[in-house]
Amino acid sequence: MKVTKEKLIYRFNLMGAIKNSTIIDGKIMFSEMCKKEEGTCDVCADTQQTLNLKGQFAKNNGAGFIVNSIDYDDTKCDCKCNNPYPGFQAILDGFNSDAKGNVCPLFNRK
Repeated sequence: MKVTKEKLIYRFNLMGAIKNSTIIDGKIMFSEMCKKEEGTCDVCADTQQTLNLKGQFAKNNGAGFIVNSIDYDDTKCDCKCNNPYPGFQAILDGFNSDAKGNVCPLFNRK
């Protein structure tokens, strides 16, 4: 049986992971990542560019996408992105072929 592109939905997690974490689940919210001082952020996380690429991938290879853990996005605008869901928006921008989007330097820290 062949699965057609029209029936394929991709699921993306929207959270950072703390490197060498002593926290049991090792997950971090993007808003917490943005509050850390420059150069002290020890987090593995997507940037707006990599999230945008995920949206493009979903568009080119499937019918859509689902985002898990949207509550880990920057819901309180701590990253100063003028959008309470910049991670989700970056995926959506990629899916809609809008690579420019809203650039947010604090969100793009690694």
